Amino acid sequence: MLKVSGLLFVYFLSGFWLNYNVIKEKTIKMPSYLTGCVFIILALPLVNFTSSWQVALSILCLVCIYIEIIGMKSVAASKRRIFKIGFFLGCLMLFDYTFFLGYPFVCGALIYYSQFSWRHFIIQLIGLLYPLGGWVIIFGSFKLNELTPINETQVYQGVYWMVILCFFLLLSLKELYHNYYKKSEQSKKAFNVLLVICILVFLYSLLFNTLQFVYILILPFTIIIANYLIYMKHTKFRTFLLGLLIITFMLKFLNP
Repeated sequence: MLKVSGLLFVYFLSGFWLNYNVIKEKTIKMPSYLTGCVFIILALPLVNFTSSWQVALSILCLVCIYIEIIGMKSVAASKRRIFKIGFFLGCLMLFDYTFFLGYPFVCGALIYYSQFSWRHFIIQLIGLLYPLGGWVIIFGSFKLNELTPINETQVYQGVYWMVILCFFLLLSLKELYHNYYKKSEQSKKAFNVLLVICILVFLYSLLFNTLQFVYILILPFTIIIANYLIYMKHTKFRTFLLGLLIITFMLKFLNP
C-alpha cells in the first residue's frame, strides 16, 4: 500500500507539473486541469508494471525534459534550461543506460528551437555528466542500471482498454490535424516534439521488437487527448468521454 501511495504521488506530481507548464507555455491556450487529469488516468496501469519506481521516476524526468524544451523560447533563461535538459537526461541514464539513445533527440530539439551552439552543447554536456559524475563518486562505479524488461503480457492484457485508448487517439489526432493551423508557432513546435517522440518510440519498438519504452507514450498521448477534450464544444459528450476514460483505466489499474 505504501508503495502504491508513493507511486501515485509521483504521478500526481508529474501530472500537476505538466499541466501547469502546458498552460504557462501556451501549448494549450485554454486554462484547464484536464491535462493533469488525463495524465494521472493514463498513468494508473503503470503502477502495476515491473520496475514501477524506475518507470515513475523516468516519466517524471521525461516530463521535466519536455517542459524545458518547449520553454526554450526565452533566450534569457535558455542556458539554465539547456543545463536542466542535460541534467534530466543524465538522471534518466541512471535509471536505464539505454536512454543515451535520447541524446540525438535532445540535440535535435536544440537545433529545432534555434538554440544550438558550441556553448550550449558544452552546457548540455555538463548537465548530462553532472548526475553521472555524482553516481560515480557515491558508488565508485560506471556501471549503470537497466530497467527490468516490461511484461508485454501486462500491456496487451485487457483488449478493452487498448481499444478505448485507440478510439481516443483517433478522435484527438483528427481534431489536431484539422485545427493545427490555428495554433501559434510555439504551440505547433510543442506538438511537433510530441509527434517526434511517438515516432521514435514506435521505431525503437519495431527495430528491437520490444515494448521496453512503450510507457514513454503517456506524455504525448496525454497532451494530444487533453487538447481534444479541452477544445470540445459539446460539454456533455466531453464528460461522457472523460468518464469512459476514467472507468476503463481504473479497471486496468484494479485488475492488472
